[in-house]
This record gives sequence, C-alpha cells and structure tokens, in this order.
Amino acid sequence: MTNRHTDFNHRPTLIKLLGSSAITKLVFTGFGLINTILLAKILGPAQMGIYSFAMAIVGFLAIPAQLGIPTLATKHIAVYFDRNDWSKMKGFFRRSHQAIVILSLALMLLTCLVLLILGNIIAPEKLHTLFLSLVLIPLLALNALRAGLLKGLHHVILGLIPEEIIRPVTFFTLIIMVTLASNEQVNSTFIIGMQVVAFC
Repeated sequence: MTNRHTDFNHRPTLIKLLGSSAITKLVFTGFGLINTILLAKILGPAQMGIYSFAMAIVGFLAIPAQLGIPTLATKHIAVYFDRNDWSKMKGFFRRSHQAIVILSLALMLLTCLVLLILGNIIAPEKLHTLFLSLVLIPLLALNALRAGLLKGLHHVILGLIPEEIIRPVTFFTLIIMVTLASNEQVNSTFIIGMQVVAFC
C-alpha cells in the first residue's frame, strides 16, 4: 500500500520531467534545423561542406576528451549528494574538471600536430577552419560534464538547458545578426567562431 502511494506521489514529478525534457528536445531540434537551413543559404555548398566536416571532427574528438567522466559524474555526485558528503563532492568537481581540461588540451595538441603534418595537402581555408574548431573540443567536453553533474544533483532539465536551448538560440541570434549586418559573404571559419561565442 505504501509503495503504491509513493509511486502515485511521484507520478506528477515524472510527468513534469518528461514534459520538460520533451520541450527542450523540441526546441533543440527545431533551432538545429533552422540554423542548418540558414547556414546552407549563407555559406553555400563549398563552405557548408568545410563547416560540416570541421564540426564532425570536433564532435568525434570530444568523445575521447570526456572519457566517460560525465556519466561517472552523474553516479558519484548523486551518491555524495544523498549522503551530504560535501567534501567528496567538491573534490570530484575539481578533479573531473581537471581531467576533462587535460584530456581536451592533449587531444587539441595532437590534432594540431596532425594538421601541421598534413598541411601541404589540405586547402588553407579548410585548415584555418579546422584549427579554430579545435577550441570547441574542451567546450563540448566541459558542457557534457556540467550536464552530468547537474543530473547527479537531480537537476536533469537544468542540465539540458545550456546545450539544448541557450546554445542553439544564441547561435541562431548570431546568424541573424550577421545576416542583417553584413553584405559580404562569410566563410566557414567565421561561423566556427560564432559557435565558440555561442558557448561562452
């Protein structure tokens, strides 16, 4: 009887959580589609191809930069939070950020070295875009860590908002501003710079 009563009490919270999550996913998907359409129009096929390639490389490299730490953070922080073990929580916060930063910088340096070696066979414009895009590796990894930490603190939706609402909306706003303010053709490197700004 008690278990049924507890489950019934948790239902409104679960429904609210699922509803909020669905809304954030809808916003993320909608703005993602709009941003892609706008970028395709602004950049053109060639520059859009360079931009997409750079973002794909960065997205791939951000995975080993995380090394599964965000998932680990959710589990550990949840335990420390429930136990009110603030000292261990603080230590995990510090160490997890340090690990992500070190891994990201190492991957950035390694990728820079590879790009320098392959510099003669890569077009200069593509090379510039790839170099700048590497800045996104630690930003993506730290963003994933932040989401994992917030989930561990039982703030699931709050963990989704920066990545799935604030960032795409900010990027959309920057695209509109550039479209209205500039009559010149922008390139993929400039758009990557806008992505960096959207993270900040």
